[in-house]
Amino acid sequence: METWRNSNATQDEIKFGAKFTNWHTLIAHGNSKIEVIENLRSNLKNYSKENKLPRPGTEVSFRFADSKTNTSLTTLISNLSKLKKSFDFSFTFFKFGFYPEH
Repeated sequence: METWRNSNATQDEIKFGAKFTNWHTLIAHGNSKIEVIENLRSNLKNYSKENKLPRPGTEVSFRFADSKTNTSLTTLISNLSKLKKSFDFSFTFFKFGFYPEH
């Protein structure tokens, strides 16, 4: 198992990260080392309900979603891009002191 501190994190809930060595898709985040390890354990427990666990030290490859899931994601992306077109982002520039050039 590997843990790390996200030194650039601005949110407490992602200040620390953890993953199993050679398993890049099952990760967890938390606001302390203890919390991130507990979150990783919880993620592993949930994963094991529907998936066979690999042997320790095995390099786990990426598994792609089935086409049904991909269709749902395509719909989500389409909806988000429609929302983006109708959203006024100008308040963000002024809130953080950035002023767009005209």
